Amino acid sequence: MGESSKISPNAANSPASQCPQHKQGHAYSYIRPLEFTDSMEENWKLWVQKFKIFLLAEDLEAVSDDRKTALLLHNMGDKGVEIYNSFNLEPKQTFEEVLKKFNAYFIPKVNITMQRHKFFTRAQGATESFDDFLTDLQNRSMTCNFSDKREELVRDVIVIGLANTAMKERLLRTEDLTLQKTITMCRAAELSQKQVTELTNEIAATSVLNVSTAPVHNVNNVNTSKTRSVKTRKCYRCGNNWDRTHQCPAIGCKCQKCGIPNHFAKVCRNKQVAAITEKQVEDDSEESFFVGCINSECECE
Repeated sequence: MGESSKISPNAANSPASQCPQHKQGHAYSYIRPLEFTDSMEENWKLWVQKFKIFLLAEDLEAVSDDRKTALLLHNMGDKGVEIYNSFNLEPKQTFEEVLKKFNAYFIPKVNITMQRHKFFTRAQGATESFDDFLTDLQNRSMTCNFSDKREELVRDVIVIGLANTAMKERLLRTEDLTLQKTITMCRAAELSQKQVTELTNEIAATSVLNVSTAPVHNVNNVNTSKTRSVKTRKCYRCGNNWDRTHQCPAIGCKCQKCGIPNHFAKVCRNKQVAAITEKQVEDDSEESFFVGCINSECECE
């Protein structure tokens, strides 16, 4: 366009242009302005797709090229208008020609070899869903200039890059394999695998619950109980509580009541004996004890 065809950014965002009225009387909806970031190629492709959807939704596909261009610039925002003015286009450019200018501005010249390399080396990630893998492959194939071979090549790369080895072997054995059949089989396999995993987890959780509610005989607790029982056993020699590892203090001592060695008078059970000849017991172990009296049958283990 000539100098008179340039659009002021302020004019594109003026109150009058903010809400143009449809001929039936209702206001148009709008989309978010184009975001200018480092990855402008992807931003532009997505944004212009959304703009075309907007034209279709608002029944604006049949309006004049000038009007569609105005709507495009209005929705892009100030920066888009500035870029448009830099094109210095001739008057009466079609809407498609304006789009081509923006495409050339935002999308660098495609290196077909590099794009195909990225496509053919794509493999499904270990935790990536099949649909995510498929979507990325289809998007990459759009810039590879495959023409009518695109679907076949997408199918082949799916088979090559699939993470599920068993499913890959099944696809290789399938005759007349098409892209749609490949997609259907892979989705079904992923769904069944997911269901099997969920079922396995439920069974495992039920097993753990059953084990946790069963009575548990703790061997350690039993042993501890026995140990405590030994510790609290009363010694028949001295009357105190001792375990087998301790030396009874009554060993070697003579009872003041009956005169018999190796026990104290406070636990003496020989009340009917007046005098008994003292006999020294040489074995001091806890398991051996002197029996030299009547009514002294008590044992201490």
